Parts: sequence; structure tokens; C-alpha cells
Amino acid sequence: MLWTLIQRVEGGFIKSHNLPTLEPIIVSETDSLCLWAVADGAATNLDTTVWLSDTPFPVETGVSGVAQVALWLSAEGAQSQERQTVAGRSLLFCKPLLNRFGLCRISLQEPEQATPALLATLEVGSAKFTPDELTDLLQYLLNRGVTYWRSESSLTTVAVGETTGRGPLRGLARVSHDLIELERLWPAFRDQPQTRLEPLNVWEPARATNWTERTLRHQVQHPETLRPATPADPGAFRWQRRWLAATHTLTSRLLDTTDTLENRTLHGYLHHLLDWLRQQRLSLNHTPTAPPTSLTTVNASVLRQWQQQQYAQRVEREIQRLIGQASGLLHRYEESLPVREPLIGLPPGMAGFMASDHYFRAGQLLLRWYDQVGDAVADTTDGLAGVRTLDRLYELLCLFKLQDALVEMGYRLDRYEPRRATNPDLADDEYTGSYTFTHTTGSIARLHYEFVPESYLNVSRVRNLLPDFVLEYLPVDGEAKGLILDAKYRRWSTIVRTEYAELTLKYLHGLVPRAGLSTRSAQRTGRPAGPIRTEALLILHPTDEQTPASYSGYGFYQKERYDAFSNQVSRPLIGTVEVAASSRPPEELVKVLRTLLETSVFS
Repeated sequence: MLWTLIQRVEGGFIKSHNLPTLEPIIVSETDSLCLWAVADGAATNLDTTVWLSDTPFPVETGVSGVAQVALWLSAEGAQSQERQTVAGRSLLFCKPLLNRFGLCRISLQEPEQATPALLATLEVGSAKFTPDELTDLLQYLLNRGVTYWRSESSLTTVAVGETTGRGPLRGLARVSHDLIELERLWPAFRDQPQTRLEPLNVWEPARATNWTERTLRHQVQHPETLRPATPADPGAFRWQRRWLAATHTLTSRLLDTTDTLENRTLHGYLHHLLDWLRQQRLSLNHTPTAPPTSLTTVNASVLRQWQQQQYAQRVEREIQRLIGQASGLLHRYEESLPVREPLIGLPPGMAGFMASDHYFRAGQLLLRWYDQVGDAVADTTDGLAGVRTLDRLYELLCLFKLQDALVEMGYRLDRYEPRRATNPDLADDEYTGSYTFTHTTGSIARLHYEFVPESYLNVSRVRNLLPDFVLEYLPVDGEAKGLILDAKYRRWSTIVRTEYAELTLKYLHGLVPRAGLSTRSAQRTGRPAGPIRTEALLILHPTDEQTPASYSGYGFYQKERYDAFSNQVSRPLIGTVEVAASSRPPEELVKVLRTLLETSVFS
């Protein structure tokens, strides 16, 4: 059975591709696709499956004998389904690749086949980013520590494993956490070590003593400890017609030593950890690769190699840092808790670790390490798994650009408070939370990502509302202000035409300022004393060449005489701000934020 892929690009132009084919098919994320074939006996089998990357789709056979596959990877793709008559056949088109980029393989699996057979490879390009912009986006996010992209594609949706998106760095973070815990416990180990009394025979300078038969026998067995003497010498005794005296005598004592099973196990853990880190450093294998000057779907393999090299270098730097941290900690423990030799592995029993709090906490750490050792293998092959779609990558770009804008305005990041998302994704959950910035004037700016602060109340009857960002501005004097921001990976014209109305209803009417607190409660919770005032709803969007000439990187729904830069501001404002996928400072964003938050016209 011959399959055909029909590609309908924006504007309605139709391209037809006979499958299977070895030549890659160039498509855009916004193209509508239809996969069909004239059904025969095998095609009517309900177990026949078409794979789009790693997502399976059933083959459906209609009355006309045409076998089709409804391809879609997201809700937007499902909503894009529509029928069109092509060559006398009614075919189902949809947009399965919205917000995706990179390589996508289409495979067919018949019931008797163990593995799918490749039909075609799609090279998916971005419709909103140019190749240079996409390169800048990925480079910028990589520099900000976002390194868990799928190595060659954003089409794969099934996780490689439970550590998808975390990889070696997440495992090394656990090691760093354990070392920090041992550093915190070190003063307690130094001041309250576990010890034991050990019998010890010590040769000491001889003094006058009452000799017993046992001590005399031991003494004469070591003639090197005897010297000639006279009867008048203290401690002299007569042996074989000679007078002798001892220069040294053997004394039995009880020695208080830190050479205990528990302390030897602690030393063994640090030695084992250092050996493991050095082995991981040796196992890293990466060849230096120059970053791509421009990213197209054709050189996706170059992007993969470059990302892996950058990721491996970052893992190597982290391993080297941990080796230094562990070596310094081992030196301190060797000085405070000396032992004869380390014990690698867990002791036969852990009862000794129950004697005190610091030994108990260290014992839990050791149990976890020897139970999970090897989980954090520093292999960079799968360390780039768990890529987000382009809209999620752009959302992260906006998060960091907002932080850059606040720093440009003179603020300094004070602390980050993680908040677990309602439906956390293993990779996305890392940045969800609240970022607190302080200014030298005493003003505070709080940026909340995928989290609605307590100063706002959700009054929507339909669903819980969660904008991408809420920015609270708490000046030293004056009224607290709030901005609601949403990142949209869409064209500016689409936002103005469709998003203004939807987001205004959702966020300006669905999220309302909560009643203010008393001054004492405000000081205790850090919330503003009075109700916060929503200044604006801002929609962040990528660069769009189709914006009008009058658009200077930002604009408002209100007329110019009532916008943020006028003397008759109509609040709350509704506007758009361009956030480019580049490393340059977000000048437009800085200008709008400074005007909305700090200009006296809003006081």
C-alpha cells in the first residue's frame, strides 16, 4: 500500500509527497498535513499504527476505502482539523506540528512487524523565529542554565526516564546537597565525636616501682630496656648475679580514640564519593565544537553536537567543583576524626548512628548514597532529553528577560522561593516560583512565575486562572502596584485580533486585587498593607516583521493620548511588548516597566 503525505502551506498551496521516501521533507510548524492511502486488506486491520515521532496514531478507514490518520500532538492541533477535497477525495487536514521544531520521523507499524518502518523524515522549521533568532534563543537559554532540550528535536514527547530533563546535573546537585549537609554537621562532629576506649600498651620512661613476677619476666625478655645499676639506684633489682635497672617499662592504658565504626564509615563515604567523581570526570567524552552560526532544520545535527558539548563542559565544571568541595571536607574530617583506615560501604549495623542527632542525619545520608549510587551517571547522551515546545521555550526566555529588565532598572535578585505548579512537569517545575528583587531605595519587586500571589484573588467561575507572570511592585512610599504579563508565541497581529479580548476577560476580570492587610500583618507576611492596584495587562511576543511602521516595540489598546506615556492614563492598560529572541538588553521592556512602576504619574 502506497501512502501519500499532502502538505498545505499557509496561503493554500498544496504539495504532495509519495511515501516512503529517503529525502527529508521540509515543512513549517504551521503547515496542515494529511496522511492517506487507498485501503487494501492490510490497511483495514485496526492494529495498524502510524507513529509521529514517538506518538502512535490509529489508521482509520472510511466508507470510500481511503485510509487516513488524524495527526495532532496538542489541543491546538486537534482544533485545527478540517476537511478539504483534493483530487475528488475528501481528506482530513490538521496542524500536528504547531510550536514544534527540529526532526520528526513518520513510521508505519503493521500488526506483524516488531518495529515500525520509516515512511519519511520531516524537518520542521519555526514560523515565528528566523533561523538566526532560533539560534539566539537556544544560545541565550543555554547560557542561563537551561540545558535539558531534546538533543535533536522538539517532537519527542515520551520521557526517556524518570530523570528526564534533569540528567547528570540533577544527580550532581544531590551530591552537592549531601556535601553541604556534611559541612553543616562538621562542627557537631568536631565538638561531639563518637569515641571508644581502646587498651593500649605504652613503653614509658622507667620510674621506681614495685616489681612483680609478671613485670620482671616481661622486662628481662626485652634486654634492650635494661642498664647496669647499683643497689642504691631507685628501682634496681638483681638478676643473674647482676644489678640492673630499667630505662623503660611497659604500661597498660585505656586510650580515648575516634577510630570507631561510624567514623570509619564517614571517611569511607568521602573516599568513595571522590573516587566516583573522578571516574565520572574520566567518562565524559566530548569533542569541542564551534556553535552554529545559524540554525536551520537542515543542520539540526550540528545543534545536537554543540548542545552536547556545552552540556558536557558544564557537567565537567560541576564535577571539578564537587571534587574540590569533597577534598576539603575530607581534610577537615581527617583532622577532627582521625581513623586508622576508612570503611567503604555500610557497616553490618547502623545502631551506632542512632546515638546522636548529627550521626543520625549522617547515617540517613549514607543510606541514601549507597542505595542510589550510579543513578547520577554523568553521561551527556540523554542529558538533553525533555525539550519544551517553542512556546514553552519562549516563555522561559521572557522569564529571564524580565529578570534582566529589573536588573537593568537597578534591582538586585535577593531570593528565589520555589513553588510547585498545579500540574508540575519534571523539567518545567524547576523555575516555577517567586523571585524577590530589591532596590537601593528600599523598593521591592516580586516576580511570580506560574504562580498567583496572595495579593490577588481568583473570582472566575469557569476555572483557575494562571497567567505566566505577576509582577508586584512595593515602593517605600506610595501604593503597591501589580502587572499581569503573559508570554505568547504568536504574531503581533494575531494577538491584537484575538488575544486582547480573551486575556482581558480572563485576567483583568478573573483576577482581582485582594483586600489589604493591617500594617502588622503586612510586615509579618511581606504582602502590601493596602490592596494592590493592577496597572496593566501586558502580552509579550516575539519580533514580528509584519508589525506596522508605527509600532516601536510596544503598544497599547488605548489611544495614544490615554496610554502609559500620556498625562491621562486609562487604567488598567492593555498592551503588547516585543521581547526578542536575542542576547541584547530588553530595552523596550525596561522602558515600559520603568514607566508603569516608577513614574510619578501613577502615584
